[in-house]
Amino acid sequence: MLAVWEEKAVGYRYEAQAILSQILRHCYLQNAKEEEASPKIARGVAYMKEHLSDPELTVRACAAASYISEVYFRRLLREAYGCAPQAYIIQLRIARAVGLMSGGYYSIKEVATLSGYRDYKYFSTEFKRIKGVSPSEYLYNDRE
Repeated sequence: MLAVWEEKAVGYRYEAQAILSQILRHCYLQNAKEEEASPKIARGVAYMKEHLSDPELTVRACAAASYISEVYFRRLLREAYGCAPQAYIIQLRIARAVGLMSGGYYSIKEVATLSGYRDYKYFSTEFKRIKGVSPSEYLYNDRE
């Protein structure tokens, strides 16, 4: 990566970013432990991840996908992931937004919509609460 950066050939920044991404992916795969969800909620969590961009996604629908009651689903998900189902959905949506923003192809409003938010202002508020900066600040800092 250093050689690519120092050579400064056409497109060197993109090539260096690609190399860095591969290094980070490798590090993540070596150190990440797979989240172990209860088999009882696995279908609901999969449903949640598949329908993340749907603003109508509810905890009730996720529980129904697991064939258990909403109350039981909430309890099992809290035990497995350490947070309430709605908070987990928000975390997943913000993570998706970060991924979409890093691609640089979408505007922030498009990112909000693709992440399952109807209201850009609410998305911006949630993003800032979780990441500590607004989406535009995050995008600006990511490009530097």
